[in-house]
Amino acid sequence: MKITIACHCEKHAKPYLMKNNKRVEIKEGLSFVDPVVCPGKTWDKIPTDSQDYVWLQNCEIYLVFLDKERDSENVKGASYRLDEILNESWHILKSGGSVIIPFDDNKETDIALKYIKSLKSSENILLTRWKAKKASAATVPIHIYFNVLRDNFIVLTKPNKKWFGGTRKIKNRKTRKYNINS
Repeated sequence: MKITIACHCEKHAKPYLMKNNKRVEIKEGLSFVDPVVCPGKTWDKIPTDSQDYVWLQNCEIYLVFLDKERDSENVKGASYRLDEILNESWHILKSGGSVIIPFDDNKETDIALKYIKSLKSSENILLTRWKAKKASAATVPIHIYFNVLRDNFIVLTKPNKKWFGGTRKIKNRKTRKYNINS
């Protein structure tokens, strides 16, 4: 299992995987992306279609979901950051991989999911590609623990290629046969 932790690098708190209510050290398959605090930890260092999960840790995106004043500069900055994370995650995740966004409480999670679904039906092309759902600690695909144990998540899953135009064969004009006599 390969995991990328976004907005976080090794010099911060160490991440653990939660399994059966116990902390398990993540020994391999862990990448970090935080170009602000750790300049060498950028998205382009991670190979395309190589990761199973992207976990958002301390990313400044929550204003997008929770702030009522959508035109404020802070919200625009958070929106830009969210778009960047989703676009870069799309490239590094394998088909069926997920972006996991932890939340502090259930109400925030509901507000954020409602906002994401409202964007999916509008002009935001980045969110129309993802399957969005709410998850709890029991149903989230992976649960990463830092200093605070969270129980509310939004999981954005990249569809499998076979359902997203990746393996379908389309006949072109040269291979298509026509019956002229009928």
